[in-house]
Amino acid sequence: MHANCNICVDMTRARAYRWLGENHWIPGIHGSSWLGGDLRNALSELDLGAELELDYRGQTPDAPRIAVRRSENDVLTAQGPDGWLNIPGHVQWAWPPSEQADRLEQIAFTLLSFLKERRGAPHVVLIAPR
Repeated sequence: MHANCNICVDMTRARAYRWLGENHWIPGIHGSSWLGGDLRNALSELDLGAELELDYRGQTPDAPRIAVRRSENDVLTAQGPDGWLNIPGHVQWAWPPSEQADRLEQIAFTLLSFLKERRGAPHVVLIAPR
């Protein structure tokens, strides 16, 4: 997601999620930047009436899956850490339709904050969109 970044060129959701929680600033920056860009891209490509699952499993124990749905009337809903499964401790979000230019940025920031907290990445500082 970094322009011309040799480190991020082969990044996956599972790898970026693992890097997010590494105890060093370099993988933390690359992991969080890649995940943020991936979330923005995935949300911007989600059509009305469609849903997707963001799967971060594969390299980190207890890595989450976040299910996202965009209704026909542009309400975005999401749930994790196990997709649409209603297990104890699940989290749900809902965002009403909005003409705000940074709506998807705000949603991506909320989901990235969830990933950061879940991964236990206290050294990663996220900057909220304005």
